[in-house]
Amino acid sequence: MSLTTTSQPKQFKLGIIASTGLDDPDFLPELVGPHLTAVSHIYTNGANKLVACFAASSGIPCTIFPLTSRSLPWSTSMILDNVDFVYIIADPDSKSAAQVEADCIKRKVKHKMIPYSPFTHWQEKVCKVAEILYATPKETIEANETLRAIWRVV
Repeated sequence: MSLTTTSQPKQFKLGIIASTGLDDPDFLPELVGPHLTAVSHIYTNGANKLVACFAASSGIPCTIFPLTSRSLPWSTSMILDNVDFVYIIADPDSKSAAQVEADCIKRKVKHKMIPYSPFTHWQEKVCKVAEILYATPKETIEANETLRAIWRVV
C-alpha cells in the first residue's frame, strides 16, 4: 500500500517443509524476511520446531499438520492443498524431500528446493566471519576483546 493507493499488497499462503537437520534459527528469517509482509499464513508438518517458532515470532498464523510415523504423504497432501508456494528445506540426498518435490510437480504447486546440510551451512558462516576478520585492521581486533576471542576461535 502506498500514499496514493489503498489496495492491500498481495498475500500468499506459504508452506515450509524443513528437515529436522535445520538448526539455524536465523535461516528462516533470512530466507523469508524480504517477503514477510506478503505471507498471510504458514503451513508445515511439524518436523522442525523452528518453522513454528519463526511463524510465532513473525506474527504469522501457522497450521501444523502433524507428522506421525507413516503420515508424510498425508501431511504433504494437506499442506499442498492449502498453499500458493512451498519451500522444501532438506539435505539434497533426502528421500522424503524428493518425494515432496515430486508431489509439488505433480500437483503443479510452485516450490523451491533449498539444500541444507548443517555442517556445510555452519562452515560457510564461519568462513564468512573469517573473511570479515581478515579485512578488519589488526589494531581494531587487538583493541576489542570480543573480536580477539572470535579471532582465536576462527
